[in-house]
Amino acid sequence: MRIFCHQGIMRKRAYSLIELLMCVAIISILSSLSLVSYQGAVDMAALRNTIPVLQRSLYSYQRIAREENTIVRVEFIIGTNKIRVTKGTDADGGTTFEDDFNFENILKKKFKFTKYEWPDGSKTPATFTFFPDGKTQGGSIYFGSGFADGRLWIKNNAIVSNI
Repeated sequence: MRIFCHQGIMRKRAYSLIELLMCVAIISILSSLSLVSYQGAVDMAALRNTIPVLQRSLYSYQRIAREENTIVRVEFIIGTNKIRVTKGTDADGGTTFEDDFNFENILKKKFKFTKYEWPDGSKTPATFTFFPDGKTQGGSIYFGSGFADGRLWIKNNAIVSNI
């Protein structure tokens, strides 16, 4: 409410509809910007919790390869949060099973594998391969939610992350 003083007489005047609509518009714009920023921060925090879980799982497959003296191939299914694990080689009829990294149950947010790159730039196959002698072969797997993204890659037979 505005108060005007005209010739010694005080008058009260209400805000106009245009002024109120402008305030609502400004508040709406600021709210939408802060919501996107907030969602990014929440997703990044969740991603920081997810990467160690994924790394531990991949290291367990590396351990299985050494202990069972077999090749273990982990294939990332792009566009999902699933991996396909094959123990043994195609020649000996290796066993294949799917492992579902259901981040929604763990973190209440759906993270998906989005992209894979080999060191030479090729995109397929999207796999990490663990050998019985401890060597590891693979490229970089990217995953996230759209608001926050992470990356895991193989470096000197270790699984490294960017977070």
